[in-house]
Amino acid sequence: MIDKLLKIESHNSHFNFTLYIVGSLFLGITVGLLFGEPAGQLQILGMCMK
Repeated sequence: MIDKLLKIESHNSHFNFTLYIVGSLFLGITVGLLFGEPAGQLQILGMCMK
């Protein structure tokens, strides 16, 4: 009985961990696209100005 509960618990935490990693990657990509685009344009503008 306890063994079954432990298996479910470990499976659940593994699922949560995977979800956390996927969420973090998605968030990182989204933030990177939102802030990376203007930053890249500014860098290109800076190079042109020199």
